[in-house]
Amino acid sequence: MSTENSIPIYIEHIPSRRAKGYGAYILKDGARYDKIAVKSLSSASVNLACSKRHTHKCRFRINLKIVNNFNFGSVGFHDPSNFMIKPSKDFGSHSCEGYLTIDEARLA
Repeated sequence: MSTENSIPIYIEHIPSRRAKGYGAYILKDGARYDKIAVKSLSSASVNLACSKRHTHKCRFRINLKIVNNFNFGSVGFHDPSNFMIKPSKDFGSHSCEGYLTIDEARLA
């Protein structure tokens, strides 16, 4: 589990398998990797929730504040330098266990 109130590091974006999906984001917190799903998208931020929120009741939430490139579909939008990680109002540590490797998180 993550350390209480630690801020994870954004690693990469995984495109959606569906035509209209937003995909998921991989975050690293200490030694663990987490696959985080897009909860909502606004003109200024991407609001994320743990991908295990339904199966494991994990309530982890976090926001990616968009810094430069505001066009979701454009090249460079998902680059880590385009975001600042900001805890959401109900930010807390994960109640799920995450993944040991980035490959496990990608395939989940």
